[in-house]
Amino acid sequence: MVDPMTQRNHAMTSKLLLAASLGAFVATAGAQQSPDAIQRHFAEVRARYDAEHWTQGARRAGFELGALTLSDLTGGASEFLGGTRVVRSFADAQGVKRVLVEMDVFDTVAAAHDQLVQAIASVSSTKTLPTTASKGWSTGDAGFIGYSGVAQDRVAWIAFAVGNLAFRVVSLDPAADPQPDLGAAAVRVAQAAAAGAPLAAGAALPRPQVASLALDRERCAIGETIGIDAQVTDSLGPLGKVAKVDFEVGGPGQGYVEPKQGRLLFHATGAGKVTLTLNALGSNGTVAAKTITLEVTAR
Repeated sequence: MVDPMTQRNHAMTSKLLLAASLGAFVATAGAQQSPDAIQRHFAEVRARYDAEHWTQGARRAGFELGALTLSDLTGGASEFLGGTRVVRSFADAQGVKRVLVEMDVFDTVAAAHDQLVQAIASVSSTKTLPTTASKGWSTGDAGFIGYSGVAQDRVAWIAFAVGNLAFRVVSLDPAADPQPDLGAAAVRVAQAAAAGAPLAAGAALPRPQVASLALDRERCAIGETIGIDAQVTDSLGPLGKVAKVDFEVGGPGQGYVEPKQGRLLFHATGAGKVTLTLNALGSNGTVAAKTITLEVTAR
């Protein structure tokens, strides 16, 4: 069954964390380009960075981002941001969030390398980014450093791939002093990710199992609530381990989901058909989804 204390509204999570994420390509100047122009830009970046010759690391069954420890920082809860993106913030001794670790778990190494290409393609400068290897930082297959500030002397983020896992370690305030040691953090993430056992050739990624998702009824009026029953288990760990879940609510109908008195409840706020998607986040960073629909009527 679903642990209601870990349930999160997807829209709220996105609003809180999307502003901290610096690398989404569509949020840069590339968002104004045509799809063909974007693909040409990606191809140019791949060629300039010689992506075809990056090390091809082993496929792994994901990475338990929630178990990661970083020196002098305290990690919060892992959050699903949408797509394949999982994030976790780390705070200093005063409770100020200083570092954000972004992770994407892909089925293939090629997809993780494509994600790394997108991260470096988001930089508007035509200068080639320095590699993590040039700093003596070991970060898996390949890694690159993004800088910020007028003098370009502050490490803003470090993007790298470890086999089929793509990461970015982001400074949440590159102008602040003192800065967290992003290089050491990236090396720590890469080492921890590489410590996982490789998957057998051709093996599928273990993902959470959404055994069932059902509503008490399929129609309600604005202002009413509907109970949600879900059976979701993690793919790793002991049998029956609960996966973390959140919900996406799609319109034109409107509403939100919250846990209350041990149950998950959908609260209807706008009339129309609602698409309710449960996203189950496994401890290894993989995601499974299941969707149901309901109708919200006017009073």
